Formats: sequence, C-alpha cells, structure tokens
Amino acid sequence: MKKSSIKLGNIPKKLKFYCRAESEFKFRWDDIEVDADTRVTRGHEAFAVDAENTKTHKTAETWAEGYRYYHREDKPEKTWFIDEYDNEPIEGLVLIGLEHRGNGGRAYKVKVKDKYVFDLREDVLLDILLNDQVTMGLIPGKFIFAKVGAEMKLIRVGSLLHSKMIEATDYWKEDVISKFEIGGVYQNKTTTMIYLGKVHFDVYHTEWQKTAHGWRNTLTEDHTKPPKSVTKVGERYTHAFFKWDPNYSSLDDDKFWYAYPLTTYDKLPKSFRRKINQFDSATILDTIKEKVLAQRLADNRNKQDPMLYLHYDLTHDLGILLNLSYTKGYVHPFYKEHMLHDKTA
Repeated sequence: MKKSSIKLGNIPKKLKFYCRAESEFKFRWDDIEVDADTRVTRGHEAFAVDAENTKTHKTAETWAEGYRYYHREDKPEKTWFIDEYDNEPIEGLVLIGLEHRGNGGRAYKVKVKDKYVFDLREDVLLDILLNDQVTMGLIPGKFIFAKVGAEMKLIRVGSLLHSKMIEATDYWKEDVISKFEIGGVYQNKTTTMIYLGKVHFDVYHTEWQKTAHGWRNTLTEDHTKPPKSVTKVGERYTHAFFKWDPNYSSLDDDKFWYAYPLTTYDKLPKSFRRKINQFDSATILDTIKEKVLAQRLADNRNKQDPMLYLHYDLTHDLGILLNLSYTKGYVHPFYKEHMLHDKTA
C-alpha cells in the first residue's frame, strides 16, 4: 500500500495576481527604533488566485481594494490591477521583511519577479533554511504557487510538500469510482476507507439508569452502569465504510480504532477517485469487528471492570459496527450478552 495520504490541494495551471498600488516596504526591528536603515524596497503587494476558480476572485478583489475602500460609498479612483501568468517555477525570490499580524501571527515578505510582494509562510521558509542557504536575502531554488488546503502559497519545487501537491493534482484527474468491492481500500481528498458492503443493522433505543448529582440531586444518565432497557425501534440497510490509516498495509496491525471509525451512506458516495488496496472480502467484516472489540476491551479506562464505560460505546459506533451483517436480524453475541435483556433477540 502507498504509505501516504492525499493532501487537500492542487497546483493550478494559470494564476491571476490581484495587485495593490505600489508601496514602500521597510526592514524594521522589534521593540526598538532605528534612526536610519537603507533596507527599503518598493513593490506591489499581491494576492494570487487560481485563474480558473472564479469563486476566489471576488475575495481577491475585495482584498486588493482594501476594506475601507470597499465599504465607502464615494469610492476613489481604482488603483489596483490584475496580471495573469502561467504557473511556472519562479526563481530569484528576495526576502524583504516581516509583517506582524493579530494574535501573534507573522508573515515573511518576498519580492517576486522584481515587482510583486507576496507572503512566504513560516513552514516554507523553514524548509528553505533546512535545505539551502539564503545570502543577502536572495532565496535560492525554484518556487511555484500551490493551493494548500484553503490557502494559495509559494512552495519550494522539489520539497516534500511539492510532491504531495503533485499527487493531489493528479488525484483530481482520475475518474470518480462508481463500483465498489467489499474489502477494497478507497481514497477521497481527505480520508481513506475500507468498503464493507451493503449491510443490515438494527436500531435500538437505550434507557439508562440514573444517578443523583450535585447539591440539587439532579438525576442524570449513568453510562458507567448497564442500561435499564434496550429496545429495538427499527432497522437500516446501508453502505458501510470503515476509516483506515493508509500507513498500515495489513489487518494484523493494531491501530484499528478511531473516534468515528464507521461511516454509513444510503447511497454510494461520489467522492472517491482512487483504490489503493484490496483485503479478503469474505473475512473483512468479521476481522474488523474482532480487532476493534479486542482493542476497546484492552484500552478500557477501568482495567478491573472491562465493561465499565463500554456500555455507552455499544450504543454508538461500536454497537453499530458489531451488529453489521449481510443478513437481516443479526445480533452480535457480545452485544446480546451485555446489552439485551432478552438474550434470544
């Protein structure tokens, strides 16, 4: 199995630079005034967006106009402009300063193409410092714009982040998967899941014992005690997916439990574009049940009483997972033993 996950993002083909009027950028020291400093440069502060993604253009336009301009009725003459470029690797970036922002935020400023001024994020600058040498502000290497998460940023060509963005860009070129195989491991843009098939499970209503708390002796549900009653109220027939860590290639690996490992869909999702592995379809559902239950019992917060707190889990994802079946009316033996008063259910 490929030991990586898809990073949300892409490398756009064409860019639009929304540029403010030319301004002056000065080097400044923290917490001290310096009478004279010759490190001053001029440039157009710019906001890069994907030329083909029109949803981001209005945000860039508002930024270029400036907040005060945008909210004034008597708008002065337009001073901002737009330049367009192919998103090709750029050389000759020059570090010109540091901007302090609210809540402790920082943005290093770089001059690009000897005209535009962009932010250089701290993680990218750290990558540069760890892999090359900056001399008199001149940053070596080639850089390209990439949409990383929700942010368009300059990244170093050849870096690990760059390789992830290439992988993410290639992902979007693949066709949406319409046919799923039981035991298949599938990726969408944010997660990796094993398809468990179209399955049945019963829906239960749980009535808990109550315990008095506080000076008012308010009665609240006590999830550390067995439930008072568990009543079947319905049944579902659904497509089930189990969240999977793509760094694990075998069902013998121990890391099976997540906060929300199970996802169900009434209709097959149209967000998966890549299949990366295939497990045995005949055993996958039982194997996952066995592994998850064993780990939940071993990791229980009260080692002396494994069922303490586990009753509550059995009314949520764990209980649903155990009772998934390809045949109608199935109840897992562990669930029947510890949740149902009627053991014949």
